[in-house]
Amino acid sequence: MLTHIQIKNFAIIDELNIELHPGMTVMTGETGAGKSIMIDALSLCMGDRADATFVRAGAQRADICVSIDISRLSFIQQWLAEHELESEAECVVRRTISKDGRSRAYINGHSVPLTKLKTLAQDFIDIHSQHAHHALLKPETHGKLLDIFGKQQPQLAIVKQHYDRMREITAEITSLKSKEADKAHEMELLQFQIEELDKLDLKPDEWSDLTQKHDALSHSEQIISHAQSILDTLFEDESHSLVQTLAQLKHKLDTIAKLDGSLRDISKLISDAHINCDEAASSLRAYISGIENDPQTLKDMHDRISLLHDLSRKHRCEPEALCEKLASLQERFAGLQSQEEAIIALEAELKSEQQAYQAVTTKLSKARQNHATNLNKQITEMMQELGMPSGEFFVQLKPLTEPSSNGLEQIVFMVKTNAGQQAHPLQKVASGGELSRISLALQVTIVQDDMLPVIVFDEVDVGIGGGTAEIVGHLLHCLGEKAQVLCVTHLPQVAAQGDQHFFISKQTTDNQTRTQMSVLSKEQRIEEIARMLGGVKITEKTLEHAQEMLG
Repeated sequence: MLTHIQIKNFAIIDELNIELHPGMTVMTGETGAGKSIMIDALSLCMGDRADATFVRAGAQRADICVSIDISRLSFIQQWLAEHELESEAECVVRRTISKDGRSRAYINGHSVPLTKLKTLAQDFIDIHSQHAHHALLKPETHGKLLDIFGKQQPQLAIVKQHYDRMREITAEITSLKSKEADKAHEMELLQFQIEELDKLDLKPDEWSDLTQKHDALSHSEQIISHAQSILDTLFEDESHSLVQTLAQLKHKLDTIAKLDGSLRDISKLISDAHINCDEAASSLRAYISGIENDPQTLKDMHDRISLLHDLSRKHRCEPEALCEKLASLQERFAGLQSQEEAIIALEAELKSEQQAYQAVTTKLSKARQNHATNLNKQITEMMQELGMPSGEFFVQLKPLTEPSSNGLEQIVFMVKTNAGQQAHPLQKVASGGELSRISLALQVTIVQDDMLPVIVFDEVDVGIGGGTAEIVGHLLHCLGEKAQVLCVTHLPQVAAQGDQHFFISKQTTDNQTRTQMSVLSKEQRIEEIARMLGGVKITEKTLEHAQEMLG
């Protein structure tokens, strides 16, 4: 609820500070006193368009600040937290307008775009003014109100879930199918490449083994020649072989080591060298006998290496990475094959979602039709009670050609305000006063715990009087038991129903006009109601009548 409003240099308001209470607050005053200025200021603070004409003459800027008690409004607390604008139990909204027409908006001291101010306001306050378009002028509001009246929000949430999933699946199928034209060609190419590589029977370490063997075989004559020379030096040259020489050296050292024991370690080193050279000679002999010198084998290896080189250039990879490339191509081919299966699965899921959507929307449509009939009756009766004796209200359910997140129909509120008139959409035929009263009838009829916390009516009682005015006052008071209601009125029957009463007056001093607003005591309320009843001359009888109306 609104707890405090501070206005400075706005229109003909110099400075105004008012505290607001729960329930129904009424604002009265003489014609021309500026009763609607406070509503205009509140509308601006909730995101309406501003211009320099709102700034009081001689002032640099207009400043409007509204304090909102959000201790019980968890949805607003959550919204503020999501936008890093949170506060504890109060939300302070501020709007400034400079004399050059520029304006700034603030929430809890943070400068914000005007769109955020409007977003906050649309879930918090509904201002019913003859000079402003409000929720009832928006067709999307009509469906929301009918579903609130029929308690269909849970059913509508299920409809939206199925609708959103249908859209997601359709987008996925479209995306996959858009690739179908290129897929066949890609799969054909992949299959050829896979078969080409598969025929090679590639091994993970083949390239390094193959190149090593090829190098050895292509230089086999040179290798054999050098290896044989080394072998001759080691062993096979009987007169000068290294093995024989080491054997002789070992024998001499063993002989003199008997004379000097310190030579035994050196003798052992010569012995180890003799053994190693002997083993090296044996290994080298086996190596030489194992070398192939087959021209055909060399040619086959050369051809294999050339083929692997060609394929590696074709696939833009190193020859040793051809095994990995084959695995990658096989994985891509399998993915394209599974894409077809994915489309089939998605189409089956889409069909299931469409059937579920159809079932739940059909159920919702039937419920809406039943609730529309009840709402037609109740609002029509209330319109006639509220000074529109020929008024009729209709809820039109217009079938949609395409599914929507809100069901299978567009909901439009239709009215007849005069006898013999055709029903037309509400926003096209209702005047400001009629629209306010129809809105009042809807609010009272549809009101629930999740309604907007603050509802403002500006001149809701235009064009009515007598018993109808008393009914309007009673309805507003009932509405004030479930929401905070602010009402600008010129009817005593409505003003008497208020829980809080402000009197708005205008004074001119030193060629400066100022609007003032003050809360009335019980005695002052009696005098104001009497003034509204009797005009300029207030009699004892008028005062008694006023006191009786206040109870």
